[in-house]
Parts: sequence; C-alpha cells; structure tokens
Amino acid sequence: MKKLLFLSFTLLASLQAQQAQKADAWPIKLYRYPDEGLNGGFISGEHGQLRAPALPPVDAKDEAVTDFIKRSHFAFRARLIEEGITLPTGSLAALDPVNQTLAIRTTSAMHERILALATRLDRNLAKNVHFTVEIFEADASAVREAMKKAVKADHRPVWEALDALVTASKAVVITSQRLETKGGTRATVESGEERFYTSEMTFDEKTRSTTAMEARRAGTIFEIEPTIGPDGVTMEINVSLEHHHGQPVDRWDIINTSGEKSVESPLVDFQVAHPVTGFTMLSGMTKTLGIWQPASSPKGEKLQIAFLTAHIVTLLPALDTRIEHLLRSHGEKVEKTPSSPPAEPEGAPKGILTRTFFVTDELLTMDDPSPSGAADPFAAPLPAGSASEPKLSLRLTAMDIFKSKGIPFPEGSAITYTASTGELLVRNTAENMRLIEALITSRRQYAARTLTSTLHLIEADAATLRQIERQTAAISDHGAAWKAVEQAVSEGRARILQSIFSEGKGGLRSTFVNGSEFMYSTGTDGSAGVVSHHNSTDPKEGENKTTQISQLSVVEDAPPSFSSTVEMRNVGLQYEYEPTISPDGRLIELNYRLAYDYAPPTLVATPAPKDDKLIRPLDRRHRFHQVNLTTGTTMAHGTHRLLGIWKPEGKPEFDDGSKLQAAFLRIDIVPVER
Repeated sequence: MKKLLFLSFTLLASLQAQQAQKADAWPIKLYRYPDEGLNGGFISGEHGQLRAPALPPVDAKDEAVTDFIKRSHFAFRARLIEEGITLPTGSLAALDPVNQTLAIRTTSAMHERILALATRLDRNLAKNVHFTVEIFEADASAVREAMKKAVKADHRPVWEALDALVTASKAVVITSQRLETKGGTRATVESGEERFYTSEMTFDEKTRSTTAMEARRAGTIFEIEPTIGPDGVTMEINVSLEHHHGQPVDRWDIINTSGEKSVESPLVDFQVAHPVTGFTMLSGMTKTLGIWQPASSPKGEKLQIAFLTAHIVTLLPALDTRIEHLLRSHGEKVEKTPSSPPAEPEGAPKGILTRTFFVTDELLTMDDPSPSGAADPFAAPLPAGSASEPKLSLRLTAMDIFKSKGIPFPEGSAITYTASTGELLVRNTAENMRLIEALITSRRQYAARTLTSTLHLIEADAATLRQIERQTAAISDHGAAWKAVEQAVSEGRARILQSIFSEGKGGLRSTFVNGSEFMYSTGTDGSAGVVSHHNSTDPKEGENKTTQISQLSVVEDAPPSFSSTVEMRNVGLQYEYEPTISPDGRLIELNYRLAYDYAPPTLVATPAPKDDKLIRPLDRRHRFHQVNLTTGTTMAHGTHRLLGIWKPEGKPEFDDGSKLQAAFLRIDIVPVER
C-alpha cells in the first residue's frame, strides 16, 4: 500500500513538473492590442475580409466559448501573416475587440515579437495628459519631515506622507484640482472668488466721485503646458500655480488731505503664493511645486505644500481581463499545449483573391456624377425606338464605379454588389484589392456624422471625489467612475447639479449657456457741474511751433450729473466646445471652455464714514464665485471623461472644505443615416 501511494505521489509530481515545464515553454500573457484592422476589418491575402469576433455573453455555454476562441485565433493568425509573422503551431490567441485586449499562448520568443507589435500600436494611439494638483496644510515640522523623503525625482513618498496625515486628521486638503490636456496644448483651471477692486478714482469734498474697477481671481489658478516625448512616457512641463492662501484684505489708505480733512481710497491686499517653473518628469510621477507659509499662520506653525501628479494616458477602453480567463479556462479544449514549438509554415498564396466588403448604397455611389442627365422637355419628340432617345437615368454598376476610379479588373476578376445586404463581393489580384480597400476606406472617412455631448456637474464629499480621481488618473475611459457616481447619487451620497445635452458637428464651435445675464457696474462718474472747455493757440516769434492753451471753467450752480459704466456677464453654466472628428470616425479632438458659477454673486458695500474729517468715496463691489476650465483633449466615441475637479466657495456650506465638485462629459459620434 505504501509503495502504491509512493508511486501515485511520484506520478502526480511528474505530471505537475511536466505542466510547469509546458507553462514555462508556452506562457499565456495579456496585452493591450489596439489594432484597427482586427477591430474594424482587414484584408487577408488568403481568406478575404476578416475581423475579430465579438466576445460571447457572460453566460455563454462552453461550446460557444470554444467556437469564439477558434474564430478569434483564426482572425489574429491571419492578421499576423499580413505583417509577415507566422505563429508557431500550438499557439492560441483570443482578442477582445471592444476592450482591445489580447490574450495569447505562445513561445517566449514569439511573446517578444507580440510585445513589440503591441508597443508600436500603442505609440500610434492618441494620448492625453491627466494632471492633479493638491495643496495640503499641516504642522510645519510634519511638512519638513515629509520633505526628507524627496530624495529622488519622484516625490510620491512625500505625497503619501501628507495623505496619511489627512487620514489621521493631522492635515487638511486645502484644494484639489483635476485637469487634462494634449501634448503641446496649454490648459488652465481657475476656481475661487473673482473680486473687483478700484483701479482709478477721482472725487471732491462732497464725495462726488469717478471710479473705475478691475477684476482679479482670488483662489487657485493652475496653468500648464506639457510636451510628450517620443518614447510616450517622458514629459517636458511648464507650469504656473497661483494660490491665494488667505482672504483678500480690504483697507483704506490716505491719498491726500484737504484742509483738516483726510482723503482715503479703498485698496485690496491679496495673499498669494505663485511658483512658476518647468521640469522633466515621467508618466505617473509626483512633483512638489512649492511650500509656503499661509497668511492664517503668521508665526509659521503651519505650512502649505502643493503637489502635481501627471499621467500620460493612451486612449484605450478600461482594462478587462475576461479574455485571459476565457483562454486559460477553455484553451486546452480548443488545442492542447504542445511540448515544443514546430517550424514556421510558409506564407499566404498569391493570385486571384476573393473578399467581401460591407458598404451602403450611398457610400458606394458617393461623389459619382450621373452618366446622363434628365431629358430636355422642350426638345422635339423622336421616333419610338430611336437609338438617340433620351433616358432619364442610367444606373452605374459596381464594376463601372471602380473602373472609373482607375482600378483594373484583369481576366478572372469580378465584382458584384447586393444592395439588400450591403455585401460587395470582389475577386481581384492582391495589388488591386488594396486599391479597392483604400477607396472604400477613403469614402467612409467622408460619410456624414454629427456629434452629441452630455455634460453633468456633480457635487460630493471630498473623500469620494479624491478616490475617483485616483482611480481615473491613469486611464482614459471613465465609464466605471460615472457608474459609481450614479450609484452615489441614488444613495444620496452625491448630487447632480446640472445636466445639459448639446449636438454639433466636427469643425464647428458650439456653445451652451444656462443661467442669468447679470448686470453690474464697473465705473461711476459724478460731475460737480457743467464744465466748459476752450482751446486757443499762442504762436511764438521765430518758431514754427504753437502752444495749446486749455481753459476750464466750472459752473458751480449747475445741477450735478451722474453716470456709470455697466457690463453684463452670464452667471450660471457656460460650455463652449469645438470638436474635430478623426477620419476613422472613432476619436474626437476637443477644445473646450467650461465656466460654472457655483454660488451667486455677492455685493460688498462700505457704509459712509461717521467722521466729519474723513472723505471716502462710495465703495460697492461685486464678487463672483466661478470655476473656469480651458483646455484641449482627445476622447473616444461613446466614452465618459472626468473633465475636472474643483473646490467651491462663496456659500456657508462650503466653508469647512468637505465638498468638492466635478464635471463628467460623454461624447458620441452619430452617423447621419436612416
């Protein structure tokens, strides 16, 4: 019995060793594989037009899964043959065309080639740069201790030390901003109070005044311009961060005296930290932008520290590893893993190929003039059956259309089009087939398309939105994050502030405004009376010059006149965007500006002084509370994107800093068809 058990254990160990050896020789790996040919269809020299099949449903039976793997491997193997690569016998591949993810079992040497192909495909994709700026406040000693960890180019350990202090309630997040842009595109995000101040003023002892005002943002203003390096992971960054770490201070200053009276003017002091710099960083790194002492800590017991985190994000759907699970669980049912790789087979045969394309009737006849026009209704009638009898129309065949574009059809070739199914069946040489494919692709690029965008503004607690920011920092498809927001809204943990829908077209600037048109005064004028102005010239002897003499006279008994300068601005939501649709109809290059007033404007008025020896002008100023995002980005059709995060102010419920707001955008490219 013991001997039998020993033999059983020995056999089991031998089988496990063999399986481990096979796994080492034929490893299964997962790649992001954004191949447009596999997703949208490509031309195989041996099998015609192919594309990767769609994933089976989650509850699909084993037979459906194994059939999917067979068809997926067939398409991928044919695609590699077109690249001049032949998979070793025993390799097995499965592709998720929606997720653009490839799971493949093959030799280690072939994995190196697949990795090179995947890297090449990734570098050709559009890329955005996602930025997050966070400002923490903590004890000065804790900040200085954390900065000791800044010994390398990546300051992530410093950020982690401060974030741990927030969790322990020993630090606070002063503000958090999120923005994205494209390489070479400058982007800005502004949040905080927009405060007006008096920039010019004249007045008399009767406090009749003339004033002019200008505006300045008192909050956080972040401006950045990145350049992505050719390796796709290095960035050259120019950055400016202006942060107002204390409330603006209103004060009065004596500008003149009039007898026993003092003349004062209203002034404003802004408490600002403003680092401007540039550096080189890798995707995923965190940089410390600056440390400063806030106005609320005059003795230096507190410090504020600003961090910038940047990710270069390739435009890909969110990662889903289901395809790898399917290959591992059903791969052996399709083809057993061999013990050693075989020799590579020969390439595809040449000659006449048969391929199938699917096109619409409108696409097939696009920009083709009719070969004959309508008959002249005023022409003399011709005898019936005459060869010259005019015809109302002459329908072109598919052969006529492609021949008119210079594509040859040698002996043995043919082309037929079935309008009911949109199937175009072609027999031609490989060289001519490429010309046909290029023509069809070019026509698809000019099909009419429109673009719809749905924008949501949300508000949630700071912890929730900071977590969502971290989850979306290195990915381009934020659909899962938006589902989490919808769940939070349904549970009462978040709320949607506004939602808008807008439709436009590529290359056209569109705007959407919702709110009120708010009028406010930017300057006033109070004249003491009627002013007369006389000019005269006084020529001097021996000179060609003349001197202009102005004489002013004021009629004191005339009634005073008053005037003001008024401007108007939209208070609410302003969304302005200009999209450009890529030729393949999948991507949108989007330049946009989003402005949102998260609190109504407030008016601050200074009462008249009670001191008879003090002269002050009337001081009434509006303050606006708004976020402003201006940038450019790239989005894929049908995806959600977290555009930005900001900290609101201007209402009592915002004073504790526990709330953040964010903007989510979804864009869809819609073909104009029945």
